[in-house]
Amino acid sequence: MKLVWYECKKICNLKLILFLIAFTFLFYNLFIRCTIHPEDNAGCVASDDLVDILQNEYGYDTILLYEDFSVLEEIRLKQVEQLDKLVRASEVLSSEGITSWEQLRNTDYEDLTEEANDARSDISFGSGQRQVFLVQHIEHYYDIMKYNPIMGIEDGKEFEAAKTFQSHTGNRNASDAVISLIAKYMENDQLSLLPNGVVGHTSLDFPKIGILMIISCLVLILPYPIRERLSGVIPLHKTTQTGRNLWKTQYGAVILSCTLVCLVQLLVFGIQLQISGILRYFHFPINGNGYIYHWIDTTFGMYLLANGIFYTLIALGSATIFFLMSRVSSNYIIGIAIGIPVTILLGTATYMCMRFFLQIRNGFVDLLPYLSLVLLLSVSTWFICFMINRSEQRRDILL
Repeated sequence: MKLVWYECKKICNLKLILFLIAFTFLFYNLFIRCTIHPEDNAGCVASDDLVDILQNEYGYDTILLYEDFSVLEEIRLKQVEQLDKLVRASEVLSSEGITSWEQLRNTDYEDLTEEANDARSDISFGSGQRQVFLVQHIEHYYDIMKYNPIMGIEDGKEFEAAKTFQSHTGNRNASDAVISLIAKYMENDQLSLLPNGVVGHTSLDFPKIGILMIISCLVLILPYPIRERLSGVIPLHKTTQTGRNLWKTQYGAVILSCTLVCLVQLLVFGIQLQISGILRYFHFPINGNGYIYHWIDTTFGMYLLANGIFYTLIALGSATIFFLMSRVSSNYIIGIAIGIPVTILLGTATYMCMRFFLQIRNGFVDLLPYLSLVLLLSVSTWFICFMINRSEQRRDILL
């Protein structure tokens, strides 16, 4: 174990760690969307506001029962009342004979003066912006109830409702398995308060985090055996049986180091989710929010954990490939020349296969892309270890 720890210290040297910190900071600022949640989307702000109101003023936790759905209309009317006050406080709008928000929103731009349109913009995107977006968000739920029935379904109508939902989400040829699965979730007569924007941000960000972990593994591993080769210690290792078996210790150190780096990357992502306010939805049901459905009926927190496990496995499988590449590379230039295209290939496969992990997509439940990638990397790991071990055994016999 001491030898493994010693090899880990050689892998995780200070320069590489500082580079990974800088690269992670740059990567987050360029590609990770949850860093700007919810300010990047008015719908996200409205979703958060609605959850705050339902929890703080009405005592709801994670779901809204169908029988209590009228609460949304009560909240909407309160927001409209505040907007009415803003409209009546505007002298310009009053001079146009407009005294309510409903009247203002139903008036065409062409029927108002430029000053009145400016006043409307000031309310819509200024003093009354949060109320306007919250009203629109609640009204969108009415559309969901009309076209995508998710609760209040009569007994025996779940299958029909699920077909209606699929027809309005572009999946008109959904399989019976998908329809049955969604129908099961529709039996609950409740609406999950999990905002769609939260799921949207994480489903887009997790593949990028997976790519970040793959790149981090490459940065850690690639210089390691190459540095050993260039320092001239490899021939010394080959002179003894213990030295020829040292690759097992080195591989163990590689996996341990990459596991720690992946856990740190996931921890950083979790901290960012906490800063963005997304982790507040950790215990919310992930199905039944009226937008998307998943293979399993679980919580958003379990969805995050499942993603973290899968992406870590993918990164560790990639680390094994990088370990082989660095062993066969005679210098840094060759290692980089091989490593960059392989990383692009693995990153592309990760993003394409895992982008909608656990979501029901394209009208059917298909585990194949996700499990195939993990299985391919697992088989590659076993094959690489087998070939390295066989090579060292043959070397031992020859020597």
